[in-house]
Amino acid sequence: MIYRYPRDSSLPSNMFLALVVLAVLSLLVSGVLCGPSMNGLRVVGNQIRNGDGQVVYIRGVNRPGFEYMCVQNTGKTNDGPIDQASVNAMLSWNINTVRIPMNEQCWLNINNANPAGATYINALRAYVDLLTANNLAVILDLHWTATGNALADRQAAMPNSDHSVAFWTAVATAFSSYTNVILDLFNEPYPCFNFGSCPSYYECSSGVPPSTWSCWKNGGSSCPGFEWAVGMQTLVNTVRATGAPNIILLNGIIYGGCLNGWLANKPTDTLNNMAAGSHHYDHSTCHDSACWDNYIAPLASQYPVILGEIGQQDCGTGFTESIMNWADARGVGYLAWGWYKAACNSPSLITDFITANPTSNGLGFKNHLRNFNGSSSCSSNCLPSTTTTGGGGGGSVSSGGPVSGSCTSTPGCSGNSLVYTDGIQNSFDDWSWSGTTYSLTATTRVRTGSRAISFTPTAAYVAVYFHKVGAIDTTRYQGIEFYVFGSSDNRITFNVVTGQAGTKIGTYSLTIEPGSWTRNYADLTTIPAGTYDGIWFQNDGTAQSALYIDDITLVACGCGSSSITVTTTLSSSAAATRATSSSSSAAAATRSTSSSSSLTTGGALRSTVSTFSSTSSASAVSSVSSTLSSNVVVSLNTVVDAASVSSAAILSGSILNATSTRSGLTSSTTGFTVLNTGGLP
Repeated sequence: MIYRYPRDSSLPSNMFLALVVLAVLSLLVSGVLCGPSMNGLRVVGNQIRNGDGQVVYIRGVNRPGFEYMCVQNTGKTNDGPIDQASVNAMLSWNINTVRIPMNEQCWLNINNANPAGATYINALRAYVDLLTANNLAVILDLHWTATGNALADRQAAMPNSDHSVAFWTAVATAFSSYTNVILDLFNEPYPCFNFGSCPSYYECSSGVPPSTWSCWKNGGSSCPGFEWAVGMQTLVNTVRATGAPNIILLNGIIYGGCLNGWLANKPTDTLNNMAAGSHHYDHSTCHDSACWDNYIAPLASQYPVILGEIGQQDCGTGFTESIMNWADARGVGYLAWGWYKAACNSPSLITDFITANPTSNGLGFKNHLRNFNGSSSCSSNCLPSTTTTGGGGGGSVSSGGPVSGSCTSTPGCSGNSLVYTDGIQNSFDDWSWSGTTYSLTATTRVRTGSRAISFTPTAAYVAVYFHKVGAIDTTRYQGIEFYVFGSSDNRITFNVVTGQAGTKIGTYSLTIEPGSWTRNYADLTTIPAGTYDGIWFQNDGTAQSALYIDDITLVACGCGSSSITVTTTLSSSAAATRATSSSSSAAAATRSTSSSSSLTTGGALRSTVSTFSSTSSASAVSSVSSTLSSNVVVSLNTVVDAASVSSAAILSGSILNATSTRSGLTSSTTGFTVLNTGGLP
């Protein structure tokens, strides 16, 4: 992209608290292989699969710095920290891929680039090793280039025969054994500008001259006026000549924004291990689903497509949410620009490398990834932040924002399936009951996209009912996630049903936080095995205020056995915890409805996350065993008695997310760290 690169800045004054928070996060994620393995990546048809045969959906961020810092006399190879703490911050957003822009002259140690050569190579390779050790795929992108003796301090229209071939010979050789590294041969080709006949910025239309695509593929004499250009066919040949089997990513023309000639001009690859790349921002001419359907979707039906850069320069979230929703529905990958500290209109995703606090536009991207976990990174569904018990099949719905968990995928998992987002999806029908006041196209309250479901229970026991054509595959989907925006008088159950009459198999009572979107997760593994073909939202026998429902998703794969979730029932007389055991044995997997006292043996609950809902009393919190006091993150929602809380042994040496509690909770009076920034990332 064309962007204003960031400069280094000093660490924030509250770094100590950030490091404390990060230390706990590190304990939660360290040693856990999150999501499907990102090793053994290869192209199969129009998908990317890993060495286990699982479909992998690329979801990630761009990490700028290695392309510009080495040509600005900074003495640095990169911008900002590239250590485990900074990687943990990335993982907290649920990404699975990092794209690293590079500078050919810094790698080749030419034209007075500094630092360059071994210093640059060693720093970049160490960072790639760190990322891949955390089960993150890496895309290496040739970003800044220049011909001859000119310094590569900006983008060029095409790679060049002077240096780009030598660059890819060296880089492909260095990473030929990295099956989790994708080689992005050139950032944003724009050869048509040199012909003086380029369509308007980022436009992809039939008016693109064929000579532009010929230049893109062949370079040299096919590029009149800049015969120094080297084509994509030469670079593909260069990579394969080293023996490197890595996936090759080839971006389209017009700054990567146009793919209309990609299929007709794609280079020959002896391994047929190529993917198409495209870049899209809110200022792009091709910025809506009609354009994407015309120029990206046809290609995505034949080859994997990765949107290597997406972003929004007006500091909003509407465009990025729109293109991500479009891509999710079509199996298209995407990476946001950019993971660096700058103004939101750069566009930048974060305000700090360690806390990973999002900018205004970064927040939309973060929330989207935290809610999308199909063949992605750590699933948020293992450790929801509050739990209520349900009737019927004995299931439970967990509500609240997700925290870092340790989910792994089941072999063969191919991702989540949408039930509703902006409309009914994936073979679900509207079977809502007669007399129900509802709308599937409400715009009053919308979480993502442009529409949501409104439900106003004006009569007793009415229901919004979605019927699945066929049945919900419970061997593939182990939970149902959805978001609710309601009022204090809403008393709604979520029901999993079977048969035309809607026989209830699992009934779940919702907890609704008035005035905000609340995440809910229904665990299908807690109800009897069977065939289910419907879900409904139903009120009790009373009329209630309107509530809104959005982003209903069938969640695939569920939690693996590398970390076991143990749940207890929350009440005012017995304190509850939700924790992850340190046991790695699959045989240790248990579900418990006992009090917390039975969960304290052998120190197994160190490094846990514990939660108390707004219904728990301070005295219940105080009764938690002192053996849970070490390395615990605690969330307290509106605890009424700060004095009782201060005596709770669980809080000793812990971090408290107390943004909704009453006054009087401070570290000086309670002996724990108070986090007042909206909760853990």
